[in-house]
Amino acid sequence: MLQDTTSVSPDPVESSQGWNTVTRPAFRFIFAYLIFYYWPGFIFDVLPFDTSRLTDWLQAPFLVLFPWVAIHVFHLSGPVTQFHETGAGDTTLGYIQVLCLSVIALVAAGIWTVCDRRREYRTLYGALRLYTRYVLALALLSYGFLKVFAGQMPEPTLSTLTETYGQSSPMHLLWTFIGASRPYEQFSGLAEVTAGALLLFRRTSTLGACAGCGVMLNVVLLNFCYDVPVKIYSTHLFLLSLFLACGDAVPIFRLFVRGEAATLHAWPMPVLDAPRFRGAASALKAALIALMLYTAAWVPYQMTQSMLAGTRRHPAIYGVWAVDVGGREDSPPTGGAPWNQLVVNHFTSVVTRTDQGDSGYFIAAIDEAKHHLKMTGRWSRDAGDFDFSQPDDAHLTLDGKMNGVKLLVKLHREKTTRFLLTSRGFHWINEDPFNR
Repeated sequence: MLQDTTSVSPDPVESSQGWNTVTRPAFRFIFAYLIFYYWPGFIFDVLPFDTSRLTDWLQAPFLVLFPWVAIHVFHLSGPVTQFHETGAGDTTLGYIQVLCLSVIALVAAGIWTVCDRRREYRTLYGALRLYTRYVLALALLSYGFLKVFAGQMPEPTLSTLTETYGQSSPMHLLWTFIGASRPYEQFSGLAEVTAGALLLFRRTSTLGACAGCGVMLNVVLLNFCYDVPVKIYSTHLFLLSLFLACGDAVPIFRLFVRGEAATLHAWPMPVLDAPRFRGAASALKAALIALMLYTAAWVPYQMTQSMLAGTRRHPAIYGVWAVDVGGREDSPPTGGAPWNQLVVNHFTSVVTRTDQGDSGYFIAAIDEAKHHLKMTGRWSRDAGDFDFSQPDDAHLTLDGKMNGVKLLVKLHREKTTRFLLTSRGFHWINEDPFNR
């Protein structure tokens, strides 16, 4: 039985016995690495105005160091040696960043050990716990609320529903699997939100850290098993959860393994706990939590609503169109294999397909008043600019250029019936497994 889980011991025996020749150097390394990795700090992520210039200025030494190492140590060249917007975290420079910061932290820990061999860092450890709690809480709340609002994995689009499993990447399959069930996506998001909320308060931080370990371990496994390019970032969040949970490893072990009474540690914060600063500390904490909720909840809510408003509106040319003339042997529209199908998902998304099963993904701009369609390759340099007309609802004509080549493409609408993935729904009773 746990004796008063919210109580803390002012100077636990484990705390005084825990600092030894192994834990001291380990703490110094972890402290240095986390400070460098999350520099200049999560506070810049919650401020309600653009801090990118200040952040870049504070990170300037690292922004120079990492590309230099890529070029001069690993002899790399090209775009992989420069910071650029990719939407992925597992870039070449991302791994070089981890390596460089590990070396820097190791050197810093070595110098620190030489200069200060025997000191116990209970207060500094408490400060680091506070810092990592809020870093982890902000990440969990942000990703969690994005799932709660069904913004991270949206419902499958028409192009997704009409492609084969074999054409889907592992990451896209994962997005489809979760996005096809909004309740499951919201539940998984709620689990992240709960863990993040528990981390905001010292008395519930251990429970939040344990919940964070479970939640983030699942995320890490999904990222690794489905090749989602956020492996580095998610692994760090899992390790942060583990770091916080390990601070109370002894009472957790006593309670759940030995079945003994246990009391959680109190990690001292002399400045914040001092009576004369307690009121100011509480006010600062309330303001910080409010900023975090604004950044992690309100901003994703607005972004999701804007995104869903755009994807739920369908233009008149919405649907799956088969190419009759102009997209096959007569005049290839992309310079590669000619496409034989056009899928219009919504006002901002168009997908083309070829006889070989290859797909081209385009950001679209559809102006129904002017009957104009502009297509910009999402991951390619392909581009199209067409005027469109519809003699009737079943036929579509595109007249314009694709990659500078003049085209006149005639298409007819393919019949799309209800899709089993989105129409099957939930059933309490199943006399036989509906596994098709």
